[in-house]
Order: sequence, then structure tokens, then C-alpha cells
Amino acid sequence: NTKDDTHYVSLISELESRGARVVSIYSGGLDFSGPVEEYFYDANGKAIVDTVINLTGFALVGGPASQDHAKAAKVLKKLNRPYMCAVPLVFQSFEEWQASELGLHPIQVALQV
Repeated sequence: NTKDDTHYVSLISELESRGARVVSIYSGGLDFSGPVEEYFYDANGKAIVDTVINLTGFALVGGPASQDHAKAAKVLKKLNRPYMCAVPLVFQSFEEWQASELGLHPIQVALQV
């Protein structure tokens, strides 16, 4: 354990201080779709979260080398809740990136080039 979790703990604490019920998930791999399916629904299949915030710097499904955009989009469409990435530009297809006017973000240069 690297103990570099201050940004996670700080955000969770802030959200909880504002009355939010936080459900934190982590996956040892690079596919967070399993934990989303397992922890973000009740026994009847109803979503129990209002919003998903990704603090990892990686896509929902995949890492710096490749992502499974279609699988991630399917999981999030089923969940039907807002999805926010604290580290920008990690959830987009190649075509979406190519069509954007932003160019490469420093995080993309560090992790994906």
C-alpha cells in the first residue's frame, strides 16, 4: 500500500459531509464493470447510486494501452446515472478524440503515448 490516497479520502469526506452516501469501489485489474454491476445495484436490480465519479485516471474498462469503449458505454447506459472523470479525457473513443479540438492533455501524454 503506497498510502497515496489523500485525494480519495478528501473527496469522500467532503461528499459525506454534504449528506451523500458514498459507495467506493476498487478493482485490482483495469475492468471496473464488474464492481459497478456488483455494488451499484440493489437486490432487485435498481441502481442505488446517483452519480459515478472516476478518480483513477483510467477508463472504466481498460488502461493506458487500450480501452473497451463499447463495454464501458454499455455498463454506463444500463446504470443510467451521470459519470464524471476527475482526470479528463480518459473516457472517449479514438474517433471522439480525433474529432475534438482539445488535442492531447498532459495526462494522456504521460499515460497513453
